[in-house]
Amino acid sequence: MKNDTPQEFHADEAQRALDQMDEFMVFLQQEIEKEGKKLQHMKDNRQRWREDHPTPPSFVDIRDISAYIQAHNNPYIRLETHPEKGRILKANKSFDEGEVLFVEDAVVFASDKAYALLKDELDVLFEAWIVVHAMGQADTQLEEVIFDLANVHEDRNTDVASIVESLRERGIVADERRSALEVAQLMGICQTNAFEFIEGEDTKRGLFPLSAMLSHSCVPNAVYAFEGETLFMHALAPIEAGDEIASSYIKQHMTMEDRQKELLSRYGFVCRCEACLKEKGA
Repeated sequence: MKNDTPQEFHADEAQRALDQMDEFMVFLQQEIEKEGKKLQHMKDNRQRWREDHPTPPSFVDIRDISAYIQAHNNPYIRLETHPEKGRILKANKSFDEGEVLFVEDAVVFASDKAYALLKDELDVLFEAWIVVHAMGQADTQLEEVIFDLANVHEDRNTDVASIVESLRERGIVADERRSALEVAQLMGICQTNAFEFIEGEDTKRGLFPLSAMLSHSCVPNAVYAFEGETLFMHALAPIEAGDEIASSYIKQHMTMEDRQKELLSRYGFVCRCEACLKEKGA
């Protein structure tokens, strides 16, 4: 019987570690190539969609969400009311993985390029900025307002009334009927429904009414991508006619406990998607 010397034993261990590293690198490269192909497939589908739809949808009053859906493509999806989730979107046809479900531009839009240093205040400032846009105010007044809001917002508990008063002092909200409650409601909408993306060095956020109808799932079947300021919603997995369309409101690859905590704190609900129920029962 052969007894390995300590040197031989360590050499064998080192070789096994190197072999495992090589196997992992091969696996990682395969996964990167696979994801790259998926992204390219989605990009190709976006190009085909543009070729098939050369004229962008005309403006439709977003208060009529059904008419808005019809204007955005789309006999292929429908709006329904769920007893617990509220309004949801369902597919009227089957979609292949990577296929474009719908396309839309923001009805309200904001950029933080000029205010990138306002780190802690960005959420509130973004919301206030979007509210200003929603009220139809001139862009030339925004710089003063944002910096003024930065001074008003000493901490995260700043009263919304203070923000409204700051807007009024600048003449941005001249109408006294714009109450603190009204602005608070608009800010709540922005906080829970805005989509954020990065374009170059610029972080942007906008409201997309159709995309905001999507419910959440920790195992989503839809994912969005931006080209410029246009949102393309893709099928992340095959979708059958009658299936509910769902995206993930939060980052994936989190533990169930972390997902539940973030969804409750940011969006005010406890997730009961298939993945969460399965993990709870495990």
